[in-house]
Amino acid sequence: MKSTFILLYLFFVSFFCFSQGGVLFDGPYEFKGKLGQATFEYDEGADGDRILNGFFSFDRKEIDSLDRTLLTKFQVRGSYEDNQKTGDWTYDQERHKVILDDVIDFKLIAQLESEDLEIKATYQRGLPHGEWQLVKNIFKDNEKDIRAKAEDIRFDSGVMIGNVSYRNFLHGYTQFIRGRLTSRGLMQGEWSLVYVEDSTLVSEVRNYEDGFLLGVVRRDLESGQIIDEAVFYATIRKLAEINDGKNDGFLIADRTFEPYYNDGFRPMSKERQIQRSGNRFLRDFILDLMRYDDSVDDGGEIVRFPFYTSRFQYDLSEEEERLLVEIPTLFDQISDSVRRFKEMNSLALNRSKSDSLAFAHAYFGKTSGKLAEMEYLVDLLKTGEVRYYDLGNYAEGGLGFLTAEDSITYIYQDDTLRKVIPREFYLDSPSEVLSTLKASLEEEFVTVNRIGDFVERELYEIEVNSKLVALEALILNRKAEMDTLFMNHVSAASSNQRDFAESFVDQFLERVYVSLSEEYASAIEFETKVDRGNVILDLFDELEKRYPSISILFERDEALDEAYMEEMFNPFTYTRYDVRAKERLFEAYRFLYNHYRESMLTEFDYTQIKDYITKIENLQDRMLELRSQDTRSIERRLGRRHTASRIESALDL
Repeated sequence: MKSTFILLYLFFVSFFCFSQGGVLFDGPYEFKGKLGQATFEYDEGADGDRILNGFFSFDRKEIDSLDRTLLTKFQVRGSYEDNQKTGDWTYDQERHKVILDDVIDFKLIAQLESEDLEIKATYQRGLPHGEWQLVKNIFKDNEKDIRAKAEDIRFDSGVMIGNVSYRNFLHGYTQFIRGRLTSRGLMQGEWSLVYVEDSTLVSEVRNYEDGFLLGVVRRDLESGQIIDEAVFYATIRKLAEINDGKNDGFLIADRTFEPYYNDGFRPMSKERQIQRSGNRFLRDFILDLMRYDDSVDDGGEIVRFPFYTSRFQYDLSEEEERLLVEIPTLFDQISDSVRRFKEMNSLALNRSKSDSLAFAHAYFGKTSGKLAEMEYLVDLLKTGEVRYYDLGNYAEGGLGFLTAEDSITYIYQDDTLRKVIPREFYLDSPSEVLSTLKASLEEEFVTVNRIGDFVERELYEIEVNSKLVALEALILNRKAEMDTLFMNHVSAASSNQRDFAESFVDQFLERVYVSLSEEYASAIEFETKVDRGNVILDLFDELEKRYPSISILFERDEALDEAYMEEMFNPFTYTRYDVRAKERLFEAYRFLYNHYRESMLTEFDYTQIKDYITKIENLQDRMLELRSQDTRSIERRLGRRHTASRIESALDL
C-alpha cells in the first residue's frame, strides 16, 4: 500500500512538474554520502548546473556483502524549490537482521530483528521550519517497541523554538531531555536531562536565563544522592549588573553560541566537566534529529546548531586589540623554531655528547609541550573569540605555561638531571593574562634563539668531519625511505597482514632503530661511530630485502589454510560445508607458525629475520608435503600439548 501511494505521488507530481518544463532525472545519486537511486526534477542553470525544482525521492537498499542476513534500507521523500528544501520531508532508515532458526519441510523458520528511524521534517527556503518529529522503533520477538521519540519539535527559519521533548530507551533505562527555548533558540528556564553514565542513571537539572547557564545539579536517580553541583555565581552577578545598568567592561553578546555554555572556563575546570556528559547527550539528540539535514555534514559533524547558549562580550583596550595580532605572530615564530630543533635528527643523535646538548634537547621537547598548552588560548586570539571569554575565569588557579620558573629534566651519562629556568614574566594577576602572555613569549623568544644558536654551533663542531656528516645524512635519507616504504606496505596490506606489518615496523623501525641510534649517539671514537652507523644502514638494507619475502609467507599461509579444508556433504539437510582436514596437524602448524612470527616481532637482532623466514618456509613446505600423505603417526606424536620443539621434532624440521 505504501509503495502504491509513492508511485501515485510520483506520477502526479512528475506530471505537474513536466507541465512546467522541468527535466526529470532518474538514476544513481549520492545523498548525504549514501549512494542510491534518485528521481527528481531539475532545471538547468546558465552554467549547466542542476537546479532542483519539484519532487525529490531517493532510495537505497544494501545487503551486507559479508553477512547476507543484514539488510539496510534508506528512503527520502521531499521537494525542492530553487535548489532549497521546501515543504514536508520524510527520512526513513531501516536496518533488518534475519536470524535463521531452522528449515522444516522446505519452510524457513527465522526471526526478524529490525530498527526503523523515521524523521518527519518541514522546510522553508532550505531551513527547518515548522514541526519536526522523530520516531525510532525496534522489532524483536515479534513485538515492536519504541526506542526513541521526539515530538512537536518546532523550528522557525532554522532555529529550534518552544518546548523540547526527547526520549530514548537504552538497556532498560529511559533517557530523556525536557527543556524550553526562546523565540531566538536560546535555552531558557529549567532543563531536565536523564541519561546513563557508567551504568548509573543520572538526573541532571540545569537552569538557564536567556541562554546563560546559572547552575547544574547532577543526582544518582536511584539513590537520590547528589553526584556534583555547580552554581555559576559569576554569571549570575554579571546578569544582575547588566539589569541594574552597572556592568563595566562587558555586555551581552549580540550573537549566539553552541549549546555548551562557556564563559572562559578551561577544559578541565569544574564548570566544563560538570556539563560534559549532559552536553554529550544533547549532541546525540541533535545528531539523531538532524542527521539528514544540511546542519550535519556527511562525516556526522554538526556544522550548524539548532539551539544555542549566550555569552558575554568583553571590552578590549586598544593595547589588547593590538595584542590579538602580535601574540599569534610571535607564537608562530617561536613554534617554528622550537619545532625545527625538536625534530632535528642531528641534535637527537648527538645529545649525549655533552650536558649542554642533552639539556638543549630536553628544553625544546619541554617547550614544545608548553606551546601546545598555549595553543588553545592563542587560537582564541587569532579568531577573535577571546572577546567572549572571561580571561579571569580562564586564568583562575593559574596557568601552567605562565609560571615563575620552568623545570627541565634530562638524562646525561645515565644520570637524571634537572635545571630550572627562572622567568621574569609570569602570571601574577588574572586581569593581566594577555600582557603577561606577550611578555612571556618575548622572553621565550630570546631563550629559544640563545639555546638554538648554541646548538647550531655545537653541532657544526661535531659535524666538521665530512665522513660523519655524509654517514648521518645517508642514515637520515635511508630512514626516510624506509618510513615511506613501510608506510606503503602497511597501507597496502590486507586486513590479516596489517597488524603484523604495523608490529614489524614498531619493532625494527622504531625500537631496534632507536636502540642502534642510541649506541651510535653514545659512541665517542670515530671508528666506533662509523661502525655503528654502518650497522644502522645494514638494518635498513636487511629490512628492505626481507620484508617482501614475509608478504609471500602470508599468501602461502592462506593457500595452506585452503588446502587443509575439505568439503563435506550432509545428506540429511542437503547442505555442503567445509571441515578442517588433519585438524591436529594443522593446529600444530598454526601454533608453530604463530610462534615463529611472534618471536620475530620480539627479536632485537635484525640479522635473525632471515632465519625466521627460512624456518617458516621450511614449515610451510613440510605442510604441503604432508597434505597428501598418511600423517596419523605424526599426529599421535604431536599429542595435544604443543611446544615449538616438540612440533619441530615431530615434523622432522
